[in-house]
Amino acid sequence: MANRPKTATRNVAAYRARLFRGVLEYLGMVAAMLAGMVVLGLLRDVVAPGPALRADLETMIMATEMVIGMAAWMIARRHAWRGIAVMSAAMYLPFLVLAPLLWVGAISAEALGIGGHLLMLVAMALAMPLTHRTGHGAQRAQHEGTAR
Repeated sequence: MANRPKTATRNVAAYRARLFRGVLEYLGMVAAMLAGMVVLGLLRDVVAPGPALRADLETMIMATEMVIGMAAWMIARRHAWRGIAVMSAAMYLPFLVLAPLLWVGAISAEALGIGGHLLMLVAMALAMPLTHRTGHGAQRAQHEGTAR
């Protein structure tokens, strides 16, 4: 019975450590996503300057710029391709859900942009357990030569 509190304490400490690593990983993805949006957006303005496209097309281009930045970060962090695909889908999904509302006039272009970005952060957070599990653990197991 004396070992029970130590085990519980270790479990809580391990949970907190995993949670902290997960939050840091999420923040890294968000930073990479923002960097991709800014850098690739500036590059697009230099290479192909011109009038803005329709709001739905602009948001999809912006989402693509963010996905490229986030995917580059995940590749550098050795995430599995499945995790990168899941996170990329989570980033596009909010805009795909909101675009029909723009088309029928139920929301404005600004609502599409703001709502899509806010929902993207939520979708990314919900997708994190899928990307984390398939990323670091699988890569570590391969590296160590053990099966998981």
